[in-house]
Amino acid sequence: MDSAEVPDPGDLAALLTEQARQLHQLRALLLQLQSAQQQSPPQPAVASRSCFRLSLPDKYDGDSKLCRGFLTQCFLHLELMADLFPSECAKVVFIVSLLSGRALAWATPLWDRNDPATANVHSFLREFRTFLRNLPGLPLQRLLY
Repeated sequence: MDSAEVPDPGDLAALLTEQARQLHQLRALLLQLQSAQQQSPPQPAVASRSCFRLSLPDKYDGDSKLCRGFLTQCFLHLELMADLFPSECAKVVFIVSLLSGRALAWATPLWDRNDPATANVHSFLREFRTFLRNLPGLPLQRLLY
């Protein structure tokens, strides 16, 4: 046999020592992870979005007969997909993105002038209800409540 093929016993011993040291470190890390996992409180179960698909509401053009259903669907999204709407402004953006026709024509100037109502969904809806009061159709109380 060629001497290049036979490893030096000193090199083998050094490699084994290094592997033993690394194995010891891995065991210590594993024990730390197991300990941390046991100390962590259990996470609450969260419904997976893959369980069902929530359809986006149809665009809303200001038809007073469709207002209640539109707002109900918006609120379902805001509640069930809350992690998608991290701020009040994001909630308003979601609703405005679903407006069309005269409803969008009403909301656009509010957004363009950075009206304070666009920073909070409750303020926005208060203004939206004022807009709806001026539309022909069913009484507002029947539409929104």
